[in-house]
Order: sequence, then structure tokens, then C-alpha cells
Amino acid sequence: MAIFLEAPGAEEDRSGHPAIGRAGKLLDGSLNSAGMSRDEVLVLNRIRCRPTRNRIQDFPDAVLACDEWTKKELDYYAPSVVVLCGNTSLRAIYGPTASITASRG
Repeated sequence: MAIFLEAPGAEEDRSGHPAIGRAGKLLDGSLNSAGMSRDEVLVLNRIRCRPTRNRIQDFPDAVLACDEWTKKELDYYAPSVVVLCGNTSLRAIYGPTASITASRG
């Protein structure tokens, strides 16, 4: 299983590891509730460094550059399930006009 996030937060950017801040603690709790551990899932961000003002949409070139790495990671690990967390992740897989609201409701 892979959990596909948007971008690293401040703590993640400093450490180089995804989802270790507040959101990571929530993720770990959710995984534990489901009987899983972090070691059992691939956690990755669409872009690899924290965007200025935390606004990924302001950096389309960085997003496109990182998408190649993301696709390689997904191909390499070949998870059976990919959890797309938000529009940013959805658009990496389904294209730039995909909408979480239209897809999910």
C-alpha cells in the first residue's frame, strides 16, 4: 500500500522523511487502528521539498520534475493500493484537470 501526499511540511523538509510531523502522527495512529504499521506502507510526497509559502500550485515546474520520480517509485514498489490524499495527488495520477470533488463527490 502507498499513501501519496502533497508536499513535505517543515519537519519533513528538515529530516528528508515524509509525514513525521503532526500529520504523520495522525497517519501513524490511523494505520495502527487499522492493524498496520508505517513499515508496511510506502509514504511519499508529490514534490520532494517544501514549497515557498507551502503553495505547491505556485511551482508547476517543480511538480512536473518530481512527478517523474514519483512514477518511478510507484513502478518500483508496485503497491496494490495507492491512497491519493487530495487534488495534488489525484492530478499526478489522473492528469491536471482531475478534481477530487468530481471523482469522490
